[in-house]
Amino acid sequence: MGMQATGLRIIAISSALCVGIIVGSYGVNLVMAENTNSAPKYQVNENGETYGSSMKAESIETEPDLIWACGTKGESGYVKKSDLNGDMPKTLEEAITITQTNKAQSREIPLYDKDGKTIIGSFEISAADVTELKAEDTK
Repeated sequence: MGMQATGLRIIAISSALCVGIIVGSYGVNLVMAENTNSAPKYQVNENGETYGSSMKAESIETEPDLIWACGTKGESGYVKKSDLNGDMPKTLEEAITITQTNKAQSREIPLYDKDGKTIIGSFEISAADVTELKAEDTK
């Protein structure tokens, strides 16, 4: 009878362990799914603007209003998303023209403190940083 009780005890403990692993794995998968489907959480300044790194942003829409950047003199601050991206083109021809213009010349935009108002330096967008866009790339 001692052997049978020991066998039943092993089966009960093994079953409980398996159920625990399955339930735990399910819970971890739920948490992972929630983290991958949500937009990044950013801090908000006193003016209601979001600020932080855009590294985890999946698109322009999920970038913060103020994007962390390193200025021309090594200072740390934020650039406005609107300054960085500029006006969005309305046609393919307009996009090609803007790309060619940006490829030909560098430009500087203000570098702000997290308040989005105080200019603390400048950020250079180098002509070499621009990706070439051609009409055949869109077909």
